[in-house]
Amino acid sequence: MATATIGQDGTVMLPEAVRREAGLEPGDEIEIRVEADRAVRISPRKVQLKDLYGLLAPVDHVATIEEMNDAIAQAGTRR
Repeated sequence: MATATIGQDGTVMLPEAVRREAGLEPGDEIEIRVEADRAVRISPRKVQLKDLYGLLAPVDHVATIEEMNDAIAQAGTRR
């Protein structure tokens, strides 16, 4: 079992062995839950495909091959 200390500002440094075993890297998000018995559960928060739904605006026009080729040709002439 690993231990950690809560700092004055509420931060907790997870020991390297815990981060390694959980597969956590700098910048990863974690979920923290308090269970019914007051046990604190920390889990890696991995982005799932369903979390990304609606992130992009719907496409109202799908370009044809001819339109794509024209756009490429126009971009080439600008350089």
